[in-house]
Amino acid sequence: MRTSTFAAFWMALSVSSVAAAQDALGDGRALDNNLSTTTRLNYQRPSLANEVRFRNAIATGNAPGGLSFRGDLGYTAPGDFRGDLGSDDLFAFRRDTLYSGLAGMGIRGTEALQFQFAMTTGGTPPQNLVGSLEFNRGAPSSVTTGRLPAGINPGLPLQPAPQMIEPESGTLLWSLRAPSAYETNRSYQPVLLATGDPNDPDQVGVTASELRGIRRTDLLEPQTPAGRIETSLKAEPIDSSYTRLMERLTAEAAAQPLNPEPGAEEDTRPEWFKRLDELRQDLIAPLPETAPPSEPAVPAQPGQTQPGQSQPVGAQPGQVDPLQPSAAAAGSPRDWTHLTIDPVTLRMLRNPGGTPSRDFVAPDTQGVYAEHMKAGQRLLASERYFDAEERFTQALTIRPGNVDAQVARVHAQLGAGMFLSAAVNLRTLFLEHPELVSVRYDAALLPAPARIEYTVSRLREALPDARRDDPTLRALRQARAAGLLMAYLGYQTGDMNLFKEGLDAARHAVELVYRQAPNDEDAREARVLDLIRQIQGENGSE
Repeated sequence: MRTSTFAAFWMALSVSSVAAAQDALGDGRALDNNLSTTTRLNYQRPSLANEVRFRNAIATGNAPGGLSFRGDLGYTAPGDFRGDLGSDDLFAFRRDTLYSGLAGMGIRGTEALQFQFAMTTGGTPPQNLVGSLEFNRGAPSSVTTGRLPAGINPGLPLQPAPQMIEPESGTLLWSLRAPSAYETNRSYQPVLLATGDPNDPDQVGVTASELRGIRRTDLLEPQTPAGRIETSLKAEPIDSSYTRLMERLTAEAAAQPLNPEPGAEEDTRPEWFKRLDELRQDLIAPLPETAPPSEPAVPAQPGQTQPGQSQPVGAQPGQVDPLQPSAAAAGSPRDWTHLTIDPVTLRMLRNPGGTPSRDFVAPDTQGVYAEHMKAGQRLLASERYFDAEERFTQALTIRPGNVDAQVARVHAQLGAGMFLSAAVNLRTLFLEHPELVSVRYDAALLPAPARIEYTVSRLREALPDARRDDPTLRALRQARAAGLLMAYLGYQTGDMNLFKEGLDAARHAVELVYRQAPNDEDAREARVLDLIRQIQGENGSE
């Protein structure tokens, strides 16, 4: 009987399927989910062990953020390393002096020097002085950084504009030249001195800053009649030389309507604006992977297309021949260093109308940006070119990419002798805004005549080295920059001999550099020089 029962048991076991244990899906915490829309899991108390370790670190002098106890308890933390290290002698000093820099904040430029030293030695600005020293014992702060304990305010995060943090042309680089620039930047932040009656519905306060002095300001956000905060307030437009230029271009295009290109009905921009954008794209077009050296330009025949020209020569404006290769696919050696503009766009840029600009911003314009621009214009007229350059650069930090501030900075750099910076900024300005090539400025917005004469003599000194049989790359690049600035000064002052001398020197240097090693930078500068020749040369000869 027992034998038959045992045999039946083994028979049933052999035909049975494998039974697997049930397991929770995911991370095993599916049952911890709740119905709240703010958190995924149910609330869990903080770890008591972590809290005990943190409190013990405060008592034994190992807590970060300046929270350590300064006294001696007679014992150390249980996890402390007991050996001897070379840094032991400095540990207590570094711990206790974490916030010692607060004593020197804002005293005769010491903070600016600390900032400069940190940046010029490859480090970062001191982070220990960011935030408040107050430790909140109540509800934890909603802002945590992972580096500071909960409850410590890490300060307001700042995200600069992309134009400010460019590695080579960012507007933040100016603060490394002088502590005064850093101090001026700090003067943007006003200090609240006093407030009015807290029961008054119209809360007002008195602020003071080094830049704008003592002012009365509203402490409440603007509200609509319904009591809601008005969030659609926009910056007021500023009347400047560039806005007046764009108005003249708009009026010129309205007087001579342009034919829209086929298939462009969905683009609602004005036709002249689209043509200007196409010209800008032709100027900054990169080289192909295999770009041959430059060769002398050959005049285009009717039906042929040259680089930078989206229409064949002799074709009507707005008509594109689909059988002709585009500028990017032409592939001939001259295609990447010469620029040909269609006649309609060229006529529009040559004749914007108007008189030379007499100011960068209108005299009655208000605001911090306008104050910097007007102060820089006064300094420029007083021949204080370095101070004017700093003012215009500070205006760029307020309105990054502003055209008038960029032009004003170039003029100040010309007067200050910062020739390489002026050439780079001028070339960048013409690449991004080719409509500025035909603009003339009043003598009050340029360096003094005697200073211009001295500047031209200095620029001419850089030309002979580039005319030698075997010039160095450094000499060619200096001649390229000097020639561009000479052509610009010649156009602004009406000296067309100086204009032609500078333009020929710059073109010669650019072609030699490009022939040695074709690159995007020299190809773009060659196109800019062609643009200047076709627009400024024609305007100057009239």
